[in-house]
Amino acid sequence: MKYLILGGNGFIGSALRENLLHAGHSVLTFGLEADPNCPAHNGDLVHLQGDFSDYSTWRPILEEYSTVFHCISTTTPHTADLKPSFDLESNTGALLRFLPFAAAAAAKVIFVSSAGTVYGATTERHISESHPTDPICAYGVGKLAMEKYLHFYHHRHGLSYAVARVSNPFGERQNLLRPQGAVGVFLRKAMLGEPIEIWGDGQVVRDFIYISDVAEALVRISEYDGPYPVFNVGMGEGKSVNQIVSTIESVLGKSLAKVYMPGRPEDVPYNVLSTRKARELLGWRPAISFEEGLAKTVRWVRQETLEDPEFASFHAQKAIAST
Repeated sequence: MKYLILGGNGFIGSALRENLLHAGHSVLTFGLEADPNCPAHNGDLVHLQGDFSDYSTWRPILEEYSTVFHCISTTTPHTADLKPSFDLESNTGALLRFLPFAAAAAAKVIFVSSAGTVYGATTERHISESHPTDPICAYGVGKLAMEKYLHFYHHRHGLSYAVARVSNPFGERQNLLRPQGAVGVFLRKAMLGEPIEIWGDGQVVRDFIYISDVAEALVRISEYDGPYPVFNVGMGEGKSVNQIVSTIESVLGKSLAKVYMPGRPEDVPYNVLSTRKARELLGWRPAISFEEGLAKTVRWVRQETLEDPEFASFHAQKAIAST
């Protein structure tokens, strides 16, 4: 089969790309930046460079693909709060320009949403897909708006779609220079010998899931043809930020300096997902434990990331600044 991945050279998109290629499928990845490291696989891989907000870059090829994964995001929870109007225009606005063409092409759209922000503040032990959606940050508001527009186009124009509410993914290819994703940020700090900044008292609880499990869930969701369009994708168990740091210390075999900062208003105190629907309807469940995934990620950081020119340059700048 042929798949189009919008944001296919990003963190989630690249893991999804690898999954599909290893299964022998043909994949076209689309992204703002070039992807010079497209490896050879059993399937076919093509990368198209372009700006998603400019429909002329992707419109000519859209009708060739029956399944489209939307993995693009121009903001993080923190940056979206700083500029909600930019988040609205660059993400929700861009999706709205895309949906009429997707509906006309009869493409199924799989949208990667955010389980960590769309539900808002809750103390429920395992959040199901039917839980109220009351986001407390602009990022979550935007993701939820995009979900609603997908439903609108399904109801009015027959668009086939599904939503993956992903918890907190981590693993290989995560951009360690981007200030999002606690595991990646903490590992970057550890490798640079910098103190780890913890927002609040470290008791914030999150649901962390290894990236290959996310990719497999997305594939299963794309293959599902039932009546339920929204699926949680997470480990289904929670770990506090303090527990995450402690586990990283255990894997690295050393203690890390920690600095506790004031809590952030965009951070909900507790977010752990129920993945019962995915287990029962998709036959999917996470295969990699947090500890195993972290060990894999540390090996990748040591073998790959420190050789990356961008990260090496950042490392050198920090070394110079400290002298």
